Amino acid sequence: MKRKTDVLMFLFKEKLISRRDIAKNIGIPNSTLSYILQELSRRGIIESIYQPRQARGRPAQVITLNRNAWKGLSIKIGRESVRFVLFDTHMNVLKERFFRVKSCQRNNQGYLQLLKKGLRSFEKISCIGICSSGTVEDGKIVFSPIMNVRNLEVQKILPRDIPVIFMNDVEALSCFERFFFKGDNFLVINYGTGIGGAFRKGNEKKFFDLGHIIISNGEKCYCGQNGCLETFASDYTALKKFVSGDFSIIDFVELEEEKFSKSLESLRKLAKKEPQRVKEYYNDSLEILSRVLGNICLIFKPEKVVFYGEGIAEWMVEEIEKRAKKQFLKEYLNDISFIYRGEIDHSWEIGVYIEAAKILIESFL
Repeated sequence: MKRKTDVLMFLFKEKLISRRDIAKNIGIPNSTLSYILQELSRRGIIESIYQPRQARGRPAQVITLNRNAWKGLSIKIGRESVRFVLFDTHMNVLKERFFRVKSCQRNNQGYLQLLKKGLRSFEKISCIGICSSGTVEDGKIVFSPIMNVRNLEVQKILPRDIPVIFMNDVEALSCFERFFFKGDNFLVINYGTGIGGAFRKGNEKKFFDLGHIIISNGEKCYCGQNGCLETFASDYTALKKFVSGDFSIIDFVELEEEKFSKSLESLRKLAKKEPQRVKEYYNDSLEILSRVLGNICLIFKPEKVVFYGEGIAEWMVEEIEKRAKKQFLKEYLNDISFIYRGEIDHSWEIGVYIEAAKILIESFL
């Protein structure tokens, strides 16, 4: 059974591969591989394609997953939107639905209504993967201050006859990172309106609410604490300087779409395309963030720290790395890579779909 799972997961990742390469990469005898491929072909899960050789000889046979073998639905639940993306076995997008979350919908009932509305748009789903902001456990969102929800029991409205997986959205990014960029020991940081983190060690992943680590006495955060990292080092602090505004982080989170969205979009665009015009607004934030991440690296000892999110720019990652390695001894941080990813289309949705597909593949066998 494990070898069948290995074959299917390899095909899921590589899309189109020769029998020889399957056997070589998985370390499986040709006789065993032939038996597995025959069974999977009989069940309609895989198919063989013959590609013409450039030199003389018979066409080359390659193996691929049947695009219609299954369909997986990914759902990304966040402060600003709830997104539904349906994928085939080749991770091609088949269908999307997008729902903007209004301020009056940021509560348990509002999110449940949007989820029910979106689910009605999809039929013949083989598996579901859901990722959300906040602390996620046992099929529910335990607490997400940025979404204003507590104990949101999402599993109650989901189908019970197909595999379902539910995780934090930064954990989903760690799944995406591992699948496409490899690595077994790394930190993922998601930077934007909020700041989230996840540590990955092999198959184990763990979200931590980085933005709500208390740094110092300071203003009250929207989560209810005082002095959270997000009050010192998120988009909010740079925006406040950018517009010379006198508003709190509570105002920023509650009124972003009505009052601050255009200014925030302008700031983020300048940070990516004309950074010299806005670097001064990020200076204090990056200094604090580099110190916090340096301390976290001392605890987790990752091989790399990877930055995703709409609020991060490549120069910011370079600056964080430079400042962190200046503050800490080289014996602690010098071997750690700081890597910029930024925004990659459907990275959250693909990350959680990968994990849902793994469960589905195991159920096939």
